[in-house]
Amino acid sequence: MKRALFFETSTRDRDGDICRISEALCLAGCRVLIFVESTMEAAHFDDFLWTFNKESFVPHRIVSAGENLNGVMEKVFIGMEEVLFPEVDAVVCGGKADLEALLKAHTVAFPVIMDDERKRQESRSLWKRLQRQGIFLHHLPASEKKEWGSRVREVLERRDDG
Repeated sequence: MKRALFFETSTRDRDGDICRISEALCLAGCRVLIFVESTMEAAHFDDFLWTFNKESFVPHRIVSAGENLNGVMEKVFIGMEEVLFPEVDAVVCGGKADLEALLKAHTVAFPVIMDDERKRQESRSLWKRLQRQGIFLHHLPASEKKEWGSRVREVLERRDDG
């Protein structure tokens, strides 16, 4: 069953929350791709994954299309190529990607920018579109950030038959 996580965040907290969700997915056993739109964003997340949480360590690396991800130690990748989506269990959207390509991953996580009305409406539209496609949807409120790790594990453990 395909899954989509929608996690509430703010413009200011977006990047840290992308790292937080990526870490939660990784700890739940997923190989994760943080999808970005530029090499500058890739470098930013490469640095930020080391510093967003002083109490954690998230092994990660920047990857490119055609790179073989089998047998690598890292479980979190940062990349710009949609062809990488089938190579991982989960994609965390740090940039805009083709929805059909995104759904090649088992789980996709989308930030819901609560302090930007246009982006929040885009998230609502995306939720409705995925719902019509029969994708299992899960909402992670910003007020429950401390529970995101356990909530992500629960969602991933949910059986395909509902």
